[in-house]
Amino acid sequence: MKTISKISFNDIENIPQLIKDFLNHKIEGFEENTFSLEHFRKQIHLKQESFTSEQRVVLSTALEQQLSGLTLSKKQRENLNNIKLPDTFTITTGHQLNLFSGPVFFCV
Repeated sequence: MKTISKISFNDIENIPQLIKDFLNHKIEGFEENTFSLEHFRKQIHLKQESFTSEQRVVLSTALEQQLSGLTLSKKQRENLNNIKLPDTFTITTGHQLNLFSGPVFFCV
């Protein structure tokens, strides 16, 4: 029979204490930047207020230029066009994104 053990994130020695403190809401000023649906909604709202339609056009144009040598599907073209819309957001995740520029996901 196979035994399954769970190790608390806080008990993993290789995780820096700073990251553990961040995820445990122990760093003043960053309590609302951890993972939750409510924090995600707030981040979307902040980005919606701060990312202008002109910036969306610049982003869309840059992506279209970068992808110009590829054959894109109808859905991919639709997604590129949707970036110009005020209610469209992208989410970028990764293991080495800047921890203190917002939640560990980025919304555009």
